[in-house]
Amino acid sequence: MSKLYKSCVCVCCVLLFMCFYALNFNLPVVFAEHNFSDISNNTVNISFSYLNTTKNINLLVRKDAEKYVLSNNIASADNLSLFLKKTKRKGIMPTYALEFCFEDFSKVVMDLMAEINLDAQNAELVAIKNTGNIKLKNAICGREVDKKNIINNIFNTLANKNNKIMLDYKIITPNRCDDFFAGLKNIRGHFYTTYSSSSPERKHNIETALAKFDGLTLESNEILSFNQTTGRRSEENGYLGAKIISNGEFIDGLGGGVCQASTTLYNACLVGGLEVLEANQHSLKVGYIAPSFDAMVNFGSSDLKVKNNTGAPITFATKCDGNRCEVFIYGTKNEYEIKRRSEVLIEKPPEIEEVVARSEDDYDFNEDGYFYKIYPKSEVISEGYLDYYLNGKLEKSIKIRHNKYNAVKGVKIVKNAII
Repeated sequence: MSKLYKSCVCVCCVLLFMCFYALNFNLPVVFAEHNFSDISNNTVNISFSYLNTTKNINLLVRKDAEKYVLSNNIASADNLSLFLKKTKRKGIMPTYALEFCFEDFSKVVMDLMAEINLDAQNAELVAIKNTGNIKLKNAICGREVDKKNIINNIFNTLANKNNKIMLDYKIITPNRCDDFFAGLKNIRGHFYTTYSSSSPERKHNIETALAKFDGLTLESNEILSFNQTTGRRSEENGYLGAKIISNGEFIDGLGGGVCQASTTLYNACLVGGLEVLEANQHSLKVGYIAPSFDAMVNFGSSDLKVKNNTGAPITFATKCDGNRCEVFIYGTKNEYEIKRRSEVLIEKPPEIEEVVARSEDDYDFNEDGYFYKIYPKSEVISEGYLDYYLNGKLEKSIKIRHNKYNAVKGVKIVKNAII
């Protein structure tokens, strides 16, 4: 294989690489104006105008191109123009010609693009952290320049002995402008539960879970999963040890209190008119909500899932102040005022076993002389209803749940003296 043939193959490979490189960029428009005098030394100064500013960039002539661009060791506008016009007649792409003439030409173009290009940003409703309130984050129009046109216009400008270039760009309109949210700032649903008597660890878990929903937007027909949003109840995810219900008993476990967060969210969704796809009861009746309105969650087995059936985006906001944990749902105006109704059908008192204390020092007896080692709970059978009011008048009632909560046999420790 001759040396000439090998050289030709190498040149072709380089050109193919450069073609591939060029096709992977996409760029804008440039306009040239005014003439410029021959430039000094071995640099060509170009004045770029864009975004109400002007930037001067010196393009360093490559060593291999000096004999085509310089005259008496000084960059010549005439020589440069002549050379570029020759490359055009020979069908050489402008980007190859300019990369041959100037050091780091591609980088200069990319830097200009980086300064001008701007992604459009949609307007959105965002939560004011831990206040239950929201605000509108205004839309921002984007900008986009076309790389191919930039290169072509730099080429044509220099070929015409000009050095003043105006970089044009197109405006990118956001998909959602401010007016999209004009009717989406209504409070569709609001609910709170109290947690002032909870341990610090339990309070922390409630607040950690609900913070995940503060500012969360759910698109129309999108499904919300409580477990996916809050994550696995683990130390790595910020949860602490606190009492949980397991197999009908209160035991220590990670994430105790998270069910109160899910229950608060669940009830806000109910009065907000959202479609509940999954909600699970506790095995025992809990004290922070009426029967048939709790929402037990357990990562991997029991979830709370809600569908946005409003036809428009909704935004959640939360607030926890150590006394009340609250969930607000913002969106289109709710047609109905929806009220919850819990009906207890059967309540059976629990059994209580009394045990005489052997050592009174082991227990913190109350003034009546007893202490519950296991607190008794009644068996409860209940139903949950939603009542829909329109202009203050009850329009319809829907039964949404029927539940049975297990009884817990109490163990009562009593003092010797009162037996």
